Parts: sequence; C-alpha cells; structure tokens
Amino acid sequence: MSQQESVRILTRIFRATGGARPVLLLGAGASFSSGVPIAAESVKRLAKRVYAEQVLGGAVPPEQVRLTEWQTWLHDQRWYLKGDDRLAENFPLVVQHLLKPASTVSSSSSTSSIRPMESGKAITVWQSSSSKASCRQS
Repeated sequence: MSQQESVRILTRIFRATGGARPVLLLGAGASFSSGVPIAAESVKRLAKRVYAEQVLGGAVPPEQVRLTEWQTWLHDQRWYLKGDDRLAENFPLVVQHLLKPASTVSSSSSTSSIRPMESGKAITVWQSSSSKASCRQS
C-alpha cells in the first residue's frame, strides 16, 4: 500500500461524523518529542484544571490554583493511587474519573473555554463537564 493510499484511508477513518471527533493516541515517545506532556505532567495539569472548574466553580483560573489545594483534593479521591512515584499510573484513572468525552457533555453545561496550558501547547480531546474543549497549539 502506498503512503498516499494510507493517508487517504486514515483521513476517511478519522473524519468527524455526527458531531463526534475521532481520537488518535500516540505512544509516549511520539507525544513527548512533539511537546505533548507526559503522563505525570498530564495528571497534574488535568487535576489542576478540573479542580479549578468543578471545585472552585471556575472562579480562579487553573494557573492560579496552588499546588497544595488541587494535590490534596486529588489525593483524597477514592480511586487515586497514592505515592509520588505513581503519578503517571494515575493518568488513565484521571481520564476515567475526572473527564468525559466531549460528545457526552451537553452544550448547556459548557460555560467556559479551555485556555492553553502553561507550556503554550495543548491538544485537547476531552473536556470536563463544565468546559468546552478546543484544539490549539501555540
């Protein structure tokens, strides 16, 4: 199969239909070298954002939430795997328990848009129940 044919097939498979946006998850090496945060950093950023939006009601931007606030909240979650060396292991649990696929969140519950993460790069496919996801990279 030629590269052009492969691209054509992948384009057809990943074309958004019915409001759902397909997702392609890359391995850690590809993600990291492209500037996407690794699992442990993603857990920190997602927990901080969800804490700011759901616990603080969006009154404080995630960038201004103190480490001690969101970290204590995260560690108190029943499903959270305790231990500083286990942060990356919590990535699938954070996705499962704190995020919902964009297609399952009603538009009436979307009240604010996701801002770029501190690194200036964000690839957002998921959203918390109180925010609208967007894809952007700066």
